[in-house]
Amino acid sequence: MISFVVPAYNEEALIAHCIRSIQRAAGNIRHEIIVVDNASTDRTGEIAWAASAKVVPEPTKGITWARQAGADLARYDLIAFIDADSELPAGWLDAALSAIQQPGVVAVSGPIVYDELSLAKRIIGFAFYCVAKAAHLIWPMLQGGNFLLRKEALRRAGGFNTAIDFYGEDTDTAVRLSAIGKVKFDLGMWIYSSARRMQEEGMARTGGRYIINYLWIWLFGRPWSAGHHDHRPH
Repeated sequence: MISFVVPAYNEEALIAHCIRSIQRAAGNIRHEIIVVDNASTDRTGEIAWAASAKVVPEPTKGITWARQAGADLARYDLIAFIDADSELPAGWLDAALSAIQQPGVVAVSGPIVYDELSLAKRIIGFAFYCVAKAAHLIWPMLQGGNFLLRKEALRRAGGFNTAIDFYGEDTDTAVRLSAIGKVKFDLGMWIYSSARRMQEEGMARTGGRYIINYLWIWLFGRPWSAGHHDHRPH
């Protein structure tokens, strides 16, 4: 039994595809899909409802507000947080469940494959995650938009930090969860996701910003970046 929480802000172009991929990946396992309509001004909620997801409004815009709203309503102890511009491959659930069922593990995360990028950039992305997995052994991390955790562990950790706007929120969650139990990073638990942020801001700039915020949270307990830009189809 698993709850899927999908935060969504103006994702009418991609939300149905995301939901269908979750339904295929979940198969016959009892599950629910909660789409948190995070102050959208388009048809995101309507399309999600038509695709058989539960739709929950969260008027306060922000990824941590949306994730917390979904977690609060999740029926099951295992909660997967998937971004609305992502697609779950067939083997994702097997990898995720295998990882979180290991002794002491309270959360597990995996990499993102940006299949819109060139082969060379995807190879760089894979190398980045190999380095991230090594760093994770010292300072645990979660990949925002692709992680599974235990609801009780999240509650004990204090939930999501709504004071953080965007960058570093996943690392902040990992820091607090790692005080509760093991946080695991599994290279086999990968998903597809949109490369729109890297395409508009540049791969080096985007990757560098994530790295700096990851380090800043661990070293200073706060993110380095104060804000972010949303990237949606024009």
